[in-house]
Amino acid sequence: MRVAVLALSMVLAACFFPAIAAQAAVGHVTAVQWQSMLGAGSARSVLQTADGGYLVAGWTPGLSAGSPTASTAQPGAGSEIFVIKTDQQGRKIWSRLLPGNGFSTGYGVIQTSDGGAVVVGDTKSKTGTDHDVFVAKLDARGNEAWEKNYGGLGCDYGAAVLQTWDGGYLVAGGTESFGAGLYDVYLVRLDGQGREIWQHTYGGKGSDCGYALLQSPDGGYVITGSSDSTPSGQTNVYLIKVDDSGRLLWERDYGGDRDSYGWSLLQTGDDGYLIAGETEVVGAGGGGFKSYLIKMDAQGSEIWERIYGGDDYGTTYAVWPAGDGGYLLAGKREAAGDVHYLDLTGIDANGGSELDTIPAGLGVSCAYAGQPTRDGGAIVAGEQILAGGGQEIILVKLAPDHSEALSAQSITIIVIIPILVLMAYMRRKHLI
Repeated sequence: MRVAVLALSMVLAACFFPAIAAQAAVGHVTAVQWQSMLGAGSARSVLQTADGGYLVAGWTPGLSAGSPTASTAQPGAGSEIFVIKTDQQGRKIWSRLLPGNGFSTGYGVIQTSDGGAVVVGDTKSKTGTDHDVFVAKLDARGNEAWEKNYGGLGCDYGAAVLQTWDGGYLVAGGTESFGAGLYDVYLVRLDGQGREIWQHTYGGKGSDCGYALLQSPDGGYVITGSSDSTPSGQTNVYLIKVDDSGRLLWERDYGGDRDSYGWSLLQTGDDGYLIAGETEVVGAGGGGFKSYLIKMDAQGSEIWERIYGGDDYGTTYAVWPAGDGGYLLAGKREAAGDVHYLDLTGIDANGGSELDTIPAGLGVSCAYAGQPTRDGGAIVAGEQILAGGGQEIILVKLAPDHSEALSAQSITIIVIIPILVLMAYMRRKHLI
């Protein structure tokens, strides 16, 4: 009889555990904990700092665009680069405006080992007719330590930056001034004072652009972006791997006969990579771009690809790991009336089990950056479109995800307790 009871217990567990495990495996989308509006403009990069606060960077309308509150300005229309430091609740501690040479936009920011920050973007060239790469170093209070420009006579920009092992910096972006094609991926290595050590370009005879950068476990670097130097002539997601000296090790493209762009790059636990972006989908009713995710191994070979959004068009600009082994995607979802909304998508480790949500209360908006926070939640930054026109910088804190703990409680209530009750009943009946 004991064997029979044990068998019944196992059957009950088998009935309930798969559903609960599947629930816990999903990359859950978390609720909004708080949101902060930080002034006119648009945030393009965000990170949590060592003190638990946040660094945000992007562009804001400059005085040359009209008045100091000319929120209808666009990047490049008299815009300036901003860096904002907030506390843990998104309240502004300090804010620094970096006009550069005018018409400036910030794309990436990092906290440096000394507690300061480095921001990258582009600014009007002093010597040419277009834009140069912009890099500025700030101290922990937001005071500017130095500012540098890099590039040539064409249009050049910096999209991402990281600090290297020797205290210098590596900047990834694109260049029209150098390289083999119309546009090439641009990689610039700097020392701690912003002096150039080396630069390299990558790509073919078309337009090849870099948007995201990370350091790989072997000490090399990986850059993603887009390339139309492909056999089909389509613009594809582009991924390149270089060593510590910038020597090209391999390059890959993804998307086939669809125009596709890679905006965000993540290293996965198996030493592979995830690229998030957008890919063009054409149907009977027309076409547009949808959120796109690609998983590849350590050598860049594609393992799987996923397209999200159902019947809606949209774009993913950021991807980061969720606490349950899945991932969270952030970007925008398009809607009728030529508007779009900040969109969050939770997925499992294989890119499935999609949970898609538009957080309430954010209005017409878009997320351009996001990352996990140390409390198990996440921070997202982007822009909110104002009813009267123009943009407002928006910072959104997502609450920690407690679904794993809830699942454990559910296991106790749904599975263990009924088994104990059944065993007590059997004992009273002298069946065990």
